Amino acid sequence: MPEFPKPKTVRSAKAIHDVRSAAETCEIPACPCRPLEVHHIKSKGSGGPDVQCNLIALCPEHHKDAQAYRIPQMDLFRITARREGMTLAQVYAAVGLDSPPDIECWKEDVSVFLQLQQDEEDSGWKIATQAAYMLAKYGRGAATKLARETGVSASYIRCLAVTVRAFPEGIRNPALTTTHHRIAAQTESPKVWLQRAAENKWSVRQLQEAIKGRHVDEEYRVQVERLENSVRKFNEAWGTKRKAVLVWESVQAASA
Repeated sequence: MPEFPKPKTVRSAKAIHDVRSAAETCEIPACPCRPLEVHHIKSKGSGGPDVQCNLIALCPEHHKDAQAYRIPQMDLFRITARREGMTLAQVYAAVGLDSPPDIECWKEDVSVFLQLQQDEEDSGWKIATQAAYMLAKYGRGAATKLARETGVSASYIRCLAVTVRAFPEGIRNPALTTTHHRIAAQTESPKVWLQRAAENKWSVRQLQEAIKGRHVDEEYRVQVERLENSVRKFNEAWGTKRKAVLVWESVQAASA
């Protein structure tokens, strides 16, 4: 296996000392706690440099939260950007991260998502539309990042976006819930299944069972066809063999 050189990372004990010495208390706003531990916002393991905009002095509790990503990385960078007199984009460049498009809008968009999530039943379509909008706007990795900051799974966020694409405004059935639409959107024929749910007045569970049953029936049909084909081939082969035996017996009888 070829060995690739590891990227050179800036290491500076002085920068770490300066950040710890300059902070009187934890740098998380309104936190008066000490002692202080210096946290690498972009981790050392991923090449995070010992530059002051990548270093933040935290109390032990907030340090644990930051390491577990319970504090969004962007929020920590905002703190160091203000401290160092830099823009957020300058901080991202200094630590070797690509600035996502419209980086200043990300936090506001996350807040909108969280606000809508509080009343999911009444705002189901608004939440799904917001998810689709953010995935389209921020591109690759947005679902994972949004999941980390909102507490829902990335697969659920992608599912919401798929639902909006499958059922744009104007073709949605107001008599059915957003969950009906979301389940139908995961099938090969979303509009067909939604129509069946409306015609049969299916609950969400009944729709799920109908879709699952269809797959079971289809699998059973395929298995039956395979079995029938095997039986037919066997019969054809046996018939050919039986004819050969009869011919041989006839030849033997005639020569006797």
